[in-house]
Amino acid sequence: MGVYLLLIAAVDLHFRGVYMVHDATWRRSALCRLAGFLSTCSSEICVFTLVVITVDRFVAIIFPFRFRRLRMLEARAVMGSVWVGVFLAAALPLSDLDYFEGFYGRSGVCLALHITPDKPSGWEYSVFLFLALNLFLFLVIFCSYLWMFVIARQTRMAACRLATTQQLKSDRAMARRMTLIVLTDFCCWVPIILLGIVSLNGAKVPPQVSGGGLRIT
Repeated sequence: MGVYLLLIAAVDLHFRGVYMVHDATWRRSALCRLAGFLSTCSSEICVFTLVVITVDRFVAIIFPFRFRRLRMLEARAVMGSVWVGVFLAAALPLSDLDYFEGFYGRSGVCLALHITPDKPSGWEYSVFLFLALNLFLFLVIFCSYLWMFVIARQTRMAACRLATTQQLKSDRAMARRMTLIVLTDFCCWVPIILLGIVSLNGAKVPPQVSGGGLRIT
């Protein structure tokens, strides 16, 4: 993501004051497609990594004796599969298929988020990748951490009918950590998902929000 942001900043400096003249050329350029690929890779790998961590914690807390946690070799294999899968998913729109024409060039910052009522070629793939899949993954994270907190608290209460002050503080600390993890993911993706759902139902999202009319200055 850092490389993507530096790339957009460099293009901004290069086209400062004359961007409108080069808008179409920039959107169709290989550099814009590379920027879109990088942003998609970074965002999706981040979400999937959080899911892997969540599932590993979930198994350790909810099923401590039925399943064992990932060993280092297995964790590397899982994360390697995540990287390969996300790389292929982000690279597919770079193919010469007519379906993906202009996929990463729909905004001046080369993001393929579908938060507009328009339905250009490739919009279904964008909806699946950024809206449907990320919404599902967020629900997995949310439900998993909620379940973990409830089970952990019930276990503590069963061990000691009257929770001590130290136990209550520990419960609150755990709740804060879990809330922070879910909240940061919520703040990152849910607004985009909601805008996408609203736009798919015909609502007009302002171009300043959707990125469809966004221009590098």
